[in-house]
Amino acid sequence: MKLLPNETITEAFQRIAFYNLSETTAPGMTEAANCCDDEGEETDDDEDELDEVARKKVVRGGKIVKKVVCKPGFKFDGKKCTKISAKEKLNRSKGSKRGAKKKKGKSAQIAKKALRSKKKGKNL
Repeated sequence: MKLLPNETITEAFQRIAFYNLSETTAPGMTEAANCCDDEGEETDDDEDELDEVARKKVVRGGKIVKKVVCKPGFKFDGKKCTKISAKEKLNRSKGSKRGAKKKKGKSAQIAKKALRSKKKGKNL
């Protein structure tokens, strides 16, 4: 499914459901097409699906590992996605700023090591 420019996910589902309907099923719309009310807002029928987590395959240390992905503002605590507290958000923000400063300070050192590594690679 590809989203058109300036199209929400809900509108895309409605568009796809509309195209997938045949002439015989048009009077009784499918459940996918009826997921939203008239204003285009999602109804609360999908509250069960909010606790579900998405799993994504990533490479860690040369091996494929399944990573759990939660929606923004949530984290996986071992069982389900839970909301990140305000204190944790603040700590993460401070930590990322501190890390960015350290990375900026060490950028020349990193560049030298990368250059040295590339030179050694050419000699092999």
